[in-house]
Amino acid sequence: MNVQMSYSPVYTSGRLELGESLVRAFQDNMAQLIRNVPEKYREDSAGLGRSMSYDLAGSVGTEVGNLTWVCHNLWRHYRHTMDTAMLQDLLFPLLKRSVQYYLHLLEIGDDGKLHLPPMISPEYGSFLQLTVPDTHYDLALLRWGCQTLLRICSILEIEDSGSARWEATLAQLTPLPVDETGFMIGADQPLEFGHRHFSHLMAIFPLHLISGDTPEERELIMRSLRHWFAREGDLRGFTFTGAASIAAAMGEGDESLQYVKTLIHLLKPNTMYREAGPVIESPLAGAEAIHDMLLQSWGEEIRVFPAIPSTWKDVVFHNLRTEGAFEISATRSGGATQWIRVKSLAGQPCRIKTDLPGNVRLSASSSLQLRSLGGGIYELDLPKGEEAVLYSAEHPVAEGHEWEIAPVPAESHLCGYFGGNKPWRLYGLPIQ
Repeated sequence: MNVQMSYSPVYTSGRLELGESLVRAFQDNMAQLIRNVPEKYREDSAGLGRSMSYDLAGSVGTEVGNLTWVCHNLWRHYRHTMDTAMLQDLLFPLLKRSVQYYLHLLEIGDDGKLHLPPMISPEYGSFLQLTVPDTHYDLALLRWGCQTLLRICSILEIEDSGSARWEATLAQLTPLPVDETGFMIGADQPLEFGHRHFSHLMAIFPLHLISGDTPEERELIMRSLRHWFAREGDLRGFTFTGAASIAAAMGEGDESLQYVKTLIHLLKPNTMYREAGPVIESPLAGAEAIHDMLLQSWGEEIRVFPAIPSTWKDVVFHNLRTEGAFEISATRSGGATQWIRVKSLAGQPCRIKTDLPGNVRLSASSSLQLRSLGGGIYELDLPKGEEAVLYSAEHPVAEGHEWEIAPVPAESHLCGYFGGNKPWRLYGLPIQ
């Protein structure tokens, strides 16, 4: 999880060049990933252990989903760059091998459903070496893997011999375990004590298999989130980043902000983080949580300002990146969205969900057609390299207005919170 979370903010921030090191690491070490699984499975499978160095040498034990989770990062890299070569040459064969290892382990239960044997749900009961059948962590990753493999076949317009097995697995795989408290750790294993990891909530975040679009899904997600924090006991920095992103996915900006504020109290004066030793993933995942308040693009739509806290009246961001390789800039003033600029870097279909009021229009310089799909969702065909601005006809901005990006003025009493503009001291003496 340290690696997956450390790379998590490079996508929306548009720092895709920083994500290339993850791509290269898995391109260069495919043979080792194959050696990480038992010999009898090496013909068609690969895996990743819990801990390893740059050579990725680490045998897979009862924590099986680590490679599939990395594949989710690689999928995000593809979706934000639309790099078809990487999709075809790296992600597709790697994800096939990762999913195939799971398929070797599946068993038919008395209920006719496919089940997974006892495995570790990361960080839950680690001191007990607790293994649980049908962990949420592994079932969610396996479901995401099969769905994504089928989607890649559609994107690449190929037929793969594994497609029938992936479809059958999706149809026959046992559902994610749920009880009255929400999502469980696994079959017959509720969340009974403090759990710092969101491994039992992977279907919500980061996989977004469950969107919360229906009242039933939303209630299940919020019940699971609240029960998780009610257990307390073993919460860490990355606990709060995961919770912040889950709340943001549900549009709960105020709750998301509270989790981020709690994280900040756990960070050190240099904005880094420490548990048993210095670690880097929690502040980086905190950056992703803030991105999730500003802009989301999982699913079918680009969501602009989806979870803005009520105290953030004025908000500006510039050239954040979305799936489909779009650059988005937007401004919000007095608690209302003013305008949204979208630029296509790959010519993909574009759907934007916004709270722009009234009659939404495109900037006059654009010859494109904007189609309203209802529910604040708009669709436009934006060729590669072109851009357009969406704004409300009710907004007092004249046609031809120069759409400007400017920083929101800082609150001076909050500046230098982590020590900037404060005198340093050496042996008790001030250093200016």
